[in-house]
Amino acid sequence: MRCGVAGNEIVHAAEGFDAQVEQGFVSAWGPHWVPPVYHCRADEKELRIRLSVPKGAAGTLRLYVIDPDRFFGGRKEEITVDDTSLGVVENFVEGRWLECLVPAAATEDGSVVIQVKNLKSEGNAVLSIIEWCAQSAA
Repeated sequence: MRCGVAGNEIVHAAEGFDAQVEQGFVSAWGPHWVPPVYHCRADEKELRIRLSVPKGAAGTLRLYVIDPDRFFGGRKEEITVDDTSLGVVENFVEGRWLECLVPAAATEDGSVVIQVKNLKSEGNAVLSIIEWCAQSAA
């Protein structure tokens, strides 16, 4: 998912996969937001995206954040996946990938929730790319 690419956020979704933005707005093509990653979803308080996945799916969730404009002196955000914190992210002007292993037990309800919380009193939280890498059968 290329977050914030109007009309074409989901690049490819295998059968049983989808994404719904529950909170957050589209942002693209700002003065410092240039290709290849010129887009994001953002929210002043908390960005929230629910991924629909096949029940019992296991995989690695890959998330890409970038802060090329150092909005309000640089963003500071906490990213959680199904209430498990991936930590606080700051100083990511050049971009940063985060990965989270998602076991089959975590997707028994057929969803994975990504939350990105803005930890500053100004600015916003951002997320640019979401990838699901299925766990290969052993």
